[in-house]
Amino acid sequence: MTHAACIICDKNGDVLMVHAKTWEIPGGPVPDGQFPQVAVQEIIKKELGITVRFIRELGKRHDGRRNWFLGEVISGEPALHSGRYDKFGFFSLVTLTRRYDELSPDTKEFLEAMAYGEIDLDV
Repeated sequence: MTHAACIICDKNGDVLMVHAKTWEIPGGPVPDGQFPQVAVQEIIKKELGITVRFIRELGKRHDGRRNWFLGEVISGEPALHSGRYDKFGFFSLVTLTRRYDELSPDTKEFLEAMAYGEIDLDV
């Protein structure tokens, strides 16, 4: 199954993260036949009540089964809507690396891809 996530930064460059059992980048599984961008926009709208616009694709892994996009909020303010998450917040990349044990496997993989130069966030 394909998974897509969207990096959304605030004006300070901190990354929006959501928390269930671990901290993760907003996103989720992509239904068969749907474009990753469309799926992640729908997930973010449902879960956080915000509409995002994609700026660019950041990278892929696992033959395209992991997709990350850079996006920006074009309407709404993040808030918890579905009950899937218990909190959210904005974190610097330094803070995320310090809280590595609290991150989801997908978020760890994103940070690993950045560390290996496969992804350049450059916000």
